[in-house]
Amino acid sequence: GSSISSNVFLKLVFNPLTFELLGGCMLAYVIARNWSRWAKTIFILGVCLLLISPTTMYWVGATSQELFFGIPALLIVYGAVAMERNFGFTGPRFLRVIGDASYSIYLSHIFCLSASVLVWKSFKWVGVMDNLVILAMMVVVSLAAGIFSYRFIERPSQRFFRNLLNKKNRLRTTP
Repeated sequence: GSSISSNVFLKLVFNPLTFELLGGCMLAYVIARNWSRWAKTIFILGVCLLLISPTTMYWVGATSQELFFGIPALLIVYGAVAMERNFGFTGPRFLRVIGDASYSIYLSHIFCLSASVLVWKSFKWVGVMDNLVILAMMVVVSLAAGIFSYRFIERPSQRFFRNLLNKKNRLRTTP
């Protein structure tokens, strides 16, 4: 028989990222159906699970993070979106900015992390506090670069292509 590790199709199907994608699709489906009865409770449950995840992972000896962080993240996103729809909850402005820029952050963070590691290695930091400083730097640099990219590349590009598409559609519908 064929094992998962040698079958490319099975590797894709059982990849943790595939489960995260399916979780996101399921979340979109649930939100589109306006199934948001327990939004606050689910949000709080997600936050609680997220807070205990590192300890639980250590306690059970887990090496895969997807279950311990993916499910709480899914619950938090569901709760936040449902609360926004039901109660007008929008959260703090800085979180909305990060959310708006999330795709740019996703695309640029790997470069920021790589650059931060080069800086870290050049100082030969080894202590706990040193590691906390570099971790904070990685987060700040990744967020700053992603927000910059969103404001000055992603949003202007979206406007440009939206205007181009609208102009093309107007030309097509004009008799």
